[in-house]
Amino acid sequence: YIAQYYSWQLAYETALPLLIVIIFVTRYSLPQSVMREEQKIDSLGILLLSSSFLTIGISLTEAPTLGWLSFQFLSLLSLGLILFYFFLRHISRAENPLINVSDFKNPNIAVPLLSSFVTGFGLFLTFQSLVFMLELPKPVGYNMTIFEAGLTMSPIALILLIAGPFFGSLVNKVGYKKIILSTSSFSVIAILTLSYLIGLKVSLIELMLLLVLVLFFISGMNITRITLLLASTSKRRMATITGTNTSMRLMGNTLGPIIAGSIESTFRQPLLLTIYNGIPLFTFIPSILAFQYSFLISGIIIVGVIMLATKIREERVSV
Repeated sequence: YIAQYYSWQLAYETALPLLIVIIFVTRYSLPQSVMREEQKIDSLGILLLSSSFLTIGISLTEAPTLGWLSFQFLSLLSLGLILFYFFLRHISRAENPLINVSDFKNPNIAVPLLSSFVTGFGLFLTFQSLVFMLELPKPVGYNMTIFEAGLTMSPIALILLIAGPFFGSLVNKVGYKKIILSTSSFSVIAILTLSYLIGLKVSLIELMLLLVLVLFFISGMNITRITLLLASTSKRRMATITGTNTSMRLMGNTLGPIIAGSIESTFRQPLLLTIYNGIPLFTFIPSILAFQYSFLISGIIIVGVIMLATKIREERVSV
């Protein structure tokens, strides 16, 4: 607890000056939006969407305790789905809905938006699983501290500096559809390979190499998807569309870690702590099988991006 406290304190002290600098730079360097439209905030839509995801999240979080087939879990999950159904009915009739249903009529907009949810889900599920795996004791994990786990994964973020310009320049030569299809396919292969190899207890270097490949291809997929979304949207609708894209991504980001945590709480194995007066004392930690299932689900989810990408049209569409 002491180490965790000082880790949070260090993160706070490091982030606060950076946030202050960002506020001033944004205030004096970014221009004001050219196109603005006065619209009412869809308060009811926000309430229904947040309530549904909160209820679904609670049900999935408590599933390992309540039981995946228990009445309590199924009731909570059903309530969340019912609330989400009412949200869908609301946005189909509202004047200024939180998410505009008409945006999904254009495949070049619908595919990136739906892919935002899918990739957000899969990416956050994968990375939460990886952080837990790095910190868990052997033989399941790599017995790292919080600081060591963060230090190990931080260089992987540099892949974004390479993937961004590379795939951004490649779009004009190859096209959106081919890049999204290829990067999605390679992402699935890399994640499924990761799911298989961790059962064989790969070394840390081998794990990092696989993560580099996963993040490289997923970065390419995300960058191309966002570029397609902006290229297919008029300036008048750009702010709304990017806001919808963020909402879809955050919904996936919300459910991914919850599913990962629930799987890790469901599939556990005993770990010997010590022997006290001849009595062995055990604790339970997530098993290798839990992480394999997490990566497997992530890979299957990204297959959805491949299926969606087949609907993309290469020509630019004015909205």
